[in-house]
Amino acid sequence: MVCKFSTQAAFGAETSSPHAAPSSVLSFEMVSLPKPIFASLSMSFTTPERQAGMPLFSLSKASSGSMVERGLRVIHIKADGRCMFRSIAVGMARNQGRILGPAAEEQEADQLRLAVAEALCRTHKRRNDFGDAVIALEAEDSLQNYCKRIVAPTFWGGEPELLVLSKMLKIPIYIYLTKDGSNFIPIQKYGEKYTKPGKDWLKRRPVRLLYVNGNHYESLVK
Repeated sequence: MVCKFSTQAAFGAETSSPHAAPSSVLSFEMVSLPKPIFASLSMSFTTPERQAGMPLFSLSKASSGSMVERGLRVIHIKADGRCMFRSIAVGMARNQGRILGPAAEEQEADQLRLAVAEALCRTHKRRNDFGDAVIALEAEDSLQNYCKRIVAPTFWGGEPELLVLSKMLKIPIYIYLTKDGSNFIPIQKYGEKYTKPGKDWLKRRPVRLLYVNGNHYESLVK
């Protein structure tokens, strides 16, 4: 994955599950834990049926001050279980002036998923850096079962993974809904503190995801 971060960590050295994932070398820079910003419905659902039946984001959760945004373009994402990770990979690449081919998109999506697995399943000490994500996932599943499921390429990403990746990559991730396909309402924002001006601000432009049909993510770009 083409991401400029530091601090190497290999997933698989220790895990709370007996089914450890294969070794995968990742490179990310860690920062201090922010206050929890996750929504009241924290879902990394245990089954696709529950994912389809209980949408994580809805227009009822939009604040009264939410502004409709126009001028965003939808990039359609393959619905293969990786859609959230694919959407983030595509958005990050576009912010860096890159366009991912199909193979690179899948590879970078899988590396994002493994980065979350490394963060939440490797060691207790490592996991403590992402306490808000742990609270979110344990609202729906046991940590042990979660760590078994996340190593699968078709794992469905949700709020715990958004929390981890926003903090790990030090980028804002915005979730949008739409009624008509042209007007987009931001429904949840992760990592807003990373929008503050700085010398590397351009590298930290928001990654925008469109949540559709209660079970799929597309990428939104300007």
